[in-house]
Amino acid sequence: MLPEPTIEAVLDALTVLRTTLEADNYRLNVTVASSRIELVVAADEACAACLVPRGLMESMITDMLASGGIDAPFDLRYPSGHFDA
Repeated sequence: MLPEPTIEAVLDALTVLRTTLEADNYRLNVTVASSRIELVVAADEACAACLVPRGLMESMITDMLASGGIDAPFDLRYPSGHFDA
């Protein structure tokens, strides 16, 4: 079994993504429990067209986590009304 990633390590690995999302008025909420990462993209008044399709986002997240030495499954939720919500 892989060691559970720390929230700090996950946040660090996803810093660029979080900053990019924030520029378009999105937030990336992150929790880690039982060796699984939960990612929720949240938006108040964000540009729906500014969010990439879920498959592309998942691929980007996988690469960023791997670059940070994190090999853990994750769940990704998008705001309703956005690509692949």
